[in-house]
Amino acid sequence: LPHLQKIGADENPLRQFNEYTFLGFDALESLSIKRCGVRSFAHLNTLTNVKSLRLDGNRMKDKELAFKQLAGMIGLKKLSLRGCKFASSYFDEAVFALETLDFLDGIEITREDRERIQKDMEERKAREEALKFQETTLNRVQVVMRGLGGHVFHRPLPSSKGLSSEFRLKSSLTRYNRR
Repeated sequence: LPHLQKIGADENPLRQFNEYTFLGFDALESLSIKRCGVRSFAHLNTLTNVKSLRLDGNRMKDKELAFKQLAGMIGLKKLSLRGCKFASSYFDEAVFALETLDFLDGIEITREDRERIQKDMEERKAREEALKFQETTLNRVQVVMRGLGGHVFHRPLPSSKGLSSEFRLKSSLTRYNRR
């Protein structure tokens, strides 16, 4: 087994792996475990020499966790996740998290793709941090206003397409000052 380079275990009821599952497979370069009912990709990251990994049709639902679990696969060049149970598209997140990939689901990842995705993901993170900061600030102001005896209308924070928290905060302060 120490010289085994390719494993095809498709449609076997593997379900999960432990820290011993892949022990001794140091030469493994290609692994296909399609439609095996796998719910977690934990311990696959011990396969640092695997270049090609096919995980199509498995039951993993949490894409963020999946990419964290695969991040240690430093030799990974080709990954296929078609048919996994992720709730939304995953292409950009996978390319961003798995920097060594050259192909995802049979699609070549170009340098331009990587640059665009890097920029988009950084902008998304900045927007999320800004919204989190606005929400925290608005909650603090509402607590202070309640402490001063003011009435605060609580509305859910708008989406990035709606009004800013700053605008709503100014509106709330204006209503409070008119009383």
